[in-house]
Amino acid sequence: MLGLIFLFLGLGGPGFWEPWESGLVQLAEFSNSHCSNAAFFWVPQTENHLVYKPLALIWSLIGVQHLSAQPTEFLLRLPGALVGLTLLLLTFALVRRFFSRAAGFSTLLVLLSTPMFVFGARLLSGGIWTIAAATLPLELYLLSTYAESTAVRRVYGGLFGASFLFAFVAGGLYPLFVVVLTLMVFLLWKRDKAVLAGFANAGMAVGIAISAFGIYGVFSQYQKYVPYALEDRIPLTPKRVVSELSIDRVESLGLRDGVLVGTFPEDMWEVVGAERFVLSIDNQTLGTSLWRAWLADPAEMTKLFKAMGDRGWLGEDGQPKEFGLPPSDRGATKATLQFFLNDLYDPSQLSALDTVTVRSSVGVTPNLGIVRTKPESLDAFLLRISSPLLAPELVEEKTAELTKEPGQGNPQALPEPAPGVKVVELEQVGTVRNGQEVTLIGPSEEAPGWSEIELSGGKRGFVRSEILEKKASIKHLGFENTVRFIGFGMFPWILFAPFALAMLMLRRVHDLADEVDIAGDVGDFLLIFLSLAVLGMDLGASLLSNTVFLGVVPAAVSCGLLLGSSTLWQRIDSAPLHRKFIGVVAMSLLAVLVHDYKTHPWLFIESYLSEPTMDWDKDLEVMMLPFRLFRVVVAVLIAGYFFGAVVFSNRMVGKAIAFMRWRFQGFFARVDALDSTAPWEVLNPQQRVWKIVTLPWDYCLRWVVVVLWFVAQGFRQIRPALLAMGLAFGIMSAFVYLPAMSYHLTQKSLLERYTEVAKEGEPLFNLQTEAQKSCKVFSDCESGYSCVRGKCTAEATSFYLGNIENIREPKLIDQMLEDGRIFAIIPRKKLAHVNAEYRKKFEPGKRSNLAVLDSRSSRYLLVSDMLRDGEQDENFLNDLILNSEPTPEYRPKQPVRFTNGLVFLGYDLAPDTVGSGEELTITYYFQVTRDVTQDWQMFLHIDYPGNRINGDHYPGDGNFHTNTWLAGDYVKDVQKLEVDRGSSAGLYELWFGFFSSGDNRLKVESGERDGKDRVKMGMLKVSGGI
Repeated sequence: MLGLIFLFLGLGGPGFWEPWESGLVQLAEFSNSHCSNAAFFWVPQTENHLVYKPLALIWSLIGVQHLSAQPTEFLLRLPGALVGLTLLLLTFALVRRFFSRAAGFSTLLVLLSTPMFVFGARLLSGGIWTIAAATLPLELYLLSTYAESTAVRRVYGGLFGASFLFAFVAGGLYPLFVVVLTLMVFLLWKRDKAVLAGFANAGMAVGIAISAFGIYGVFSQYQKYVPYALEDRIPLTPKRVVSELSIDRVESLGLRDGVLVGTFPEDMWEVVGAERFVLSIDNQTLGTSLWRAWLADPAEMTKLFKAMGDRGWLGEDGQPKEFGLPPSDRGATKATLQFFLNDLYDPSQLSALDTVTVRSSVGVTPNLGIVRTKPESLDAFLLRISSPLLAPELVEEKTAELTKEPGQGNPQALPEPAPGVKVVELEQVGTVRNGQEVTLIGPSEEAPGWSEIELSGGKRGFVRSEILEKKASIKHLGFENTVRFIGFGMFPWILFAPFALAMLMLRRVHDLADEVDIAGDVGDFLLIFLSLAVLGMDLGASLLSNTVFLGVVPAAVSCGLLLGSSTLWQRIDSAPLHRKFIGVVAMSLLAVLVHDYKTHPWLFIESYLSEPTMDWDKDLEVMMLPFRLFRVVVAVLIAGYFFGAVVFSNRMVGKAIAFMRWRFQGFFARVDALDSTAPWEVLNPQQRVWKIVTLPWDYCLRWVVVVLWFVAQGFRQIRPALLAMGLAFGIMSAFVYLPAMSYHLTQKSLLERYTEVAKEGEPLFNLQTEAQKSCKVFSDCESGYSCVRGKCTAEATSFYLGNIENIREPKLIDQMLEDGRIFAIIPRKKLAHVNAEYRKKFEPGKRSNLAVLDSRSSRYLLVSDMLRDGEQDENFLNDLILNSEPTPEYRPKQPVRFTNGLVFLGYDLAPDTVGSGEELTITYYFQVTRDVTQDWQMFLHIDYPGNRINGDHYPGDGNFHTNTWLAGDYVKDVQKLEVDRGSSAGLYELWFGFFSSGDNRLKVESGERDGKDRVKMGMLKVSGGI
């Protein structure tokens, strides 16, 4: 029942996380509509290319879409939840069989309160398929080897053999490798004939044969296609995916001059099958960007496609012609770029159109990608790959000539290629993956910005320096991240995991005396599995990027055995030193993890997202209050039991009761007599008098004593308290934390809010922002932005808002000024800018801010141009843009004016005296006399001789930049900072100012200042320091 509640309740509510879960759904939709049944049964594909994802997951999504034309979110998540339930029941069967029923139930509760298991089963981007791929075969092996009868052994053996196929399609080679390695280590460790005999049954042989046949069939499909996955707009988790072109495939297509490869993950570059040069082009390129822009405007796409036909793209025979791009002035080497249309489209769409060959020169190679990032018609694809021929003026021509030796025949330095293009020259065919087999010779003197490399076999080449520096080595997970992933994934049981693992190594603590040897063997097996899972996490991170800890179940079993062993706790009670040691370890882990969660509330889901960093709101608080309460309860439990505080209290209560009974013998005797008389019995006069007198004392004193005694005795049986603690945390995680995080990771809630408040005829728009800072690759841009034409441009697409009209900012402002109400979804970081453009349309004093109807997301907001009765405005700018002149607590002695028109009016300080390590709040007030056009950052110096506390920040926690401040407004900025622990006690001077980059500070025209454009604010008293 608990499994059904934790895994299925509310499964269809939060919305698909974008783009991680929504990307998987889009992939399944594409495979379902573009691939035949036989094709997707074997290998789920997009554009007829294999996608490196757990095949079973994609198959399940495709199967659900076959069963239902419009599957609900619940149905799409259902297969993962069923896998979790199966794993839960099989684990219970194993623990009950080899240990005890109590340990089995304890293990179930541990798993259901473990975030990595519950989140993995409830999220499409979770790791339940991979966890099950490694765990189910090993559990079936144990049940088969130690089965009580031959028939049962054959059944479990057959399931065990067939589970290898499940392990492969559900997780790939990584979990299959861990399974095989665990079995090998266990067999070599035991060298027991009975253990080896477990393999000798007909059922297991049949199952293994089925798995071998199935794995061969699926793996053969891997070899037939180019493995890759879309990382950009369908960034399939895990992020790091296979992106390689088989050398055999290259040779079979007869490619000798060069190969155009896309799409490429950001953290990988490859050299593939080229005799003279290779172009590695990712999907954040100019060609793809132009294609996206044209797709957004069908009229323009039609116009360009017509131009393509007018220019004679197809010959008289209906075959595509070969076109030559203008060669560079210095005569760059020609190369043939082939686009594999037969790999991208259904054969019925292509008929006679097999290959499109474009003659290009290295010098004028545009940024093209051969892989579609969304379903694309044949016309649109031809349009994209021919865009340089149609509109060469749109392509910024940057030549990149390479010769065998830099400087020979190329007196000029190698110019930078177009954004996204990485050029490497090789003398012969070779393959480099993830930077392996690369020897960095050093920066090239003749070609600034390029580095010379040497590959195995003496092959030499050149690569952009920043690419080599960032991409040339495999990223390892590292010790810190390994501990963090396991710690938060297994919280709160990670607090007792060290002790649980130590207990698992001691066979004598098990309760079953008649099966102690088998239980010990099973414990050893689980320890081997868990150890290999931890050691293999780095390998899994290198292969999969989003890390899945395969040892969730054995770790949970160890904790379940810990909570289910009464013998063990009796021994702990009799060993105070051991009990205190366990308490110290648990309290230390609790302190570290709670502190990390306080500063980074998203850590519980970090391993389920493909991006290493997210654009979270600075003041994001998810489940913070329940978590703090939970922390206090856990700390009390640990301190009370492991450090003996409650035992001491128990003795004190007993002594107090004994003393009171001795001191007031007559009183307690009469109370006992009163208690022994039923309420409906007739009392004699003496009893009535005593009841009136002693009734308050009876209830107050006796019940307090009973409660104290119950609490003290309850702590002696700490196991139920720990299980209740875990159950409470599981409820918070599944039904509080997960839905709360969904507000930040999906736009479903914004669409639902719009549907709730909008009336008929009131449109919803999706803001498509203008390009921002310059970039070269995707990683140069913030979350939610793409590198388009060398500029970071915000995304305009959404899984839930795909049918919503995209709109540019000027047109949105014009729409808001017209009659009627409209709505728009905009990035949180763009609110201040859009709000400023809206306020500019009104005179000072008559301005109003945009209304924010839903601000629960730290990434996107639902805004409108007006409010109706009963609606609440959640615009945080209402607190920062003031309607009248403020009256700060501290005013400067003389007006402080900056050269850009800002006037500093004063500040508030809370508290006046702050202790070392405590939080300080400073509120700044400004008058804006003219529009601020530059984005300035504020600096704060809290100075004391020999000590400085820095407080650099952007106003409004980074959401209210100065270039959105308008003339005639009064604005404020609230800054919270923590005084460094160990800061010296004394009076500190407060100085502040503005700067843009480096030491470029905004000039101060008047007011109390120093010679470095710092404004003197006042003094701050710090106490409790050194």
